[in-house]
Amino acid sequence: VENFGMAIGGIANIADFDTSGSETEGTGDAEVTTATAAESHNFPSVFVEFAARGERAGVTVGAEYIPFTALLGHKTRVDAESPADRDSDDGTYSAKAEMSDIGTIYIEPTFYINESFGLYVKAGMTHAQVDSLEAIEFGGNSSKYGDKGVWGSMFGVGLRGTHASGLFIKIEHIEQDFDTIELKSGTGNVNTIKADIDETATRVALGYQF
Repeated sequence: VENFGMAIGGIANIADFDTSGSETEGTGDAEVTTATAAESHNFPSVFVEFAARGERAGVTVGAEYIPFTALLGHKTRVDAESPADRDSDDGTYSAKAEMSDIGTIYIEPTFYINESFGLYVKAGMTHAQVDSLEAIEFGGNSSKYGDKGVWGSMFGVGLRGTHASGLFIKIEHIEQDFDTIELKSGTGNVNTIKADIDETATRVALGYQF
């Protein structure tokens, strides 16, 4: 090993979140409502990592944290009473989901083209909190779901440029696939919601290796 050290830095994220989900009513005929949502967010994150490098090959192990909340989607639906629908759940329902406390551990095997530049693949595991919120404008059956932790897998590729001073830059593209999350309300219609979340991001990281 020619070089080993600890590094810290920050990442500028340009990310797209795609969410598909369903809500199943817990009363009556168990009506199922499905929806999809797409949201784009720009946000920073911070990381700490340890890197070991030989002449041509190296490996980096790190941890990243996003100290911000990302909106996954916001949908509104209207339930109205009719001769075929007499379940007393009429109203305008507004639902949204947010993701917060996003942390990732990762590994980056790297092939160095020369002293300054290397190509790497990235793999990791992510954990986040998902909070689902629903409000009702009239009627009386709004459901509250709270929040729940969810795990996801990360894969990506990138280019790493280093300087003799210890400064480095990474440009990468990643994709994250989160496990399906299921939340059940303890109020209102005692509904159940399921959601599948995917993230695609292009990122630029700046750091310093000690």
